[in-house]
Amino acid sequence: MTTAVLLLLAVPLVGIAIAHAVLHLMALVSSTRESQRTLLASECFSGLPTVVVAPQQWSLSPYDIRMMAARRGYQEAPPPAPHLLAFRHAPAAVRQPVHRGDDQAPARVAAELTSRGFAWLTPSEIGGTVADVTALAAHHGAQILRQYGDHLNPLLLVSTWQVGSLVELVPETDRAPLRSRTRILTRGGINLGATVATAVIITVGLMASSGMWIILTMVPVLYLADLTVFLLFSARDSTTERTTRLLREFDGRSKIPIVKRHYRLDRLAILDVAAEFGYEYSKFWNHRRPTTRWYEECLVFEPRAAVPHP
Repeated sequence: MTTAVLLLLAVPLVGIAIAHAVLHLMALVSSTRESQRTLLASECFSGLPTVVVAPQQWSLSPYDIRMMAARRGYQEAPPPAPHLLAFRHAPAAVRQPVHRGDDQAPARVAAELTSRGFAWLTPSEIGGTVADVTALAAHHGAQILRQYGDHLNPLLLVSTWQVGSLVELVPETDRAPLRSRTRILTRGGINLGATVATAVIITVGLMASSGMWIILTMVPVLYLADLTVFLLFSARDSTTERTTRLLREFDGRSKIPIVKRHYRLDRLAILDVAAEFGYEYSKFWNHRRPTTRWYEECLVFEPRAAVPHP
């Protein structure tokens, strides 16, 4: 009986282990590719007037490079050599799409401008383009002061007053929200606890007469803890609140991990915000395939190295 139970458990467990290994392998491949794309955006398409890129150097296809260039407001130019790609920074020449937004978004933006004096939003939220956001801001006595991230759908700071430093937009509070690093450690601790509890339950279940039912009943329940934390740590508040929480991350630490799901902001916008605080992109990793709901994309930033004066 015990041997039959063990065999019955072994088959699905081996299958789960193989699937888990395959997911992690695909995540590793995806991480390498996405890291190259992020590094390309950070080092090349960062506002430089002209950029020359060798696709072989970046292990990216010309299509990927051209798409990243367009997302950063660059227009292709004649290359200096056939194996190279050249671009010039010309945001006005790169057409922005017209987005379909939420009918309630303009009212939310108006309410935030009234209560805070500023708001963060994207054209896709209200529908239209950056020009439409400019018109909406002007209607409420505000203007666009910052434009970050994807040129095709940028993160915009709209304010009724001049903002010198982004630090001015972070309110002082006694209870600051959890940072990405704390959330990562919390979820890791819960996963470790669930793993230990699972091992104990399986051991006890195999020794008990009704062990099979104990295992089948309790093991799925334990993994609900991880699912609960995943859902709780997924950002659902407004763009202004999420961006304000992101600004709190850049507080002078030597290494700052940012889990994209915690803020639900464009990766390129996070790069630009980090750059304004004096941070540069360091590393990229993810835990699952991008096509799964469990995708955990993380960007790591470090303080920008000082450039020595000649």
